[in-house]
Amino acid sequence: RGTPGDDVLTGTSAAERFEAGDGNDRMIGRGGADEFLGEAGDDYMRVCDLDFESVDGGVGNDTLALGGSGLNLNLTDMAGKISGIETIRLFGTGDNTLTLTAADVLNLSDTSNTLKVNGNEGDRIVGLSRGWGDGGIHDGFHTFFNDAAVLLVGVNVTTDFASFSG
Repeated sequence: RGTPGDDVLTGTSAAERFEAGDGNDRMIGRGGADEFLGEAGDDYMRVCDLDFESVDGGVGNDTLALGGSGLNLNLTDMAGKISGIETIRLFGTGDNTLTLTAADVLNLSDTSNTLKVNGNEGDRIVGLSRGWGDGGIHDGFHTFFNDAAVLLVGVNVTTDFASFSG
């Protein structure tokens, strides 16, 4: 359990519950059916596999990071397990994939309709819904939009969308 300040909470391979409290906290899961609760502050939660029970960033600009290799985080399949997240980091130890729809982007954060995704070469995003538009590259991020959903993708990440609207 965290404190009102900035904490670093590190787990084991067993299932654990991380309650960070207020502050800008780092929670490092090492496997198992972990539960992450960020609460207030800009929190960072890292998972090494997709067996976690839940991730809730709480209030703030919160990040979910994939620390494994060859992971496919499918937000549609994870409905109800991930909330309060504004940034996803795909870097990990190998090629990771984020699969999503525009509705997933809109439902991921309580305060924003924008999802920022960063990664390196070999990481990719698969967009399942049609209608994604290309807004160009700004400040090292490729901008995509689908109605109210906005996706900012690091320029090193490969994107594969069902179709572009323009």
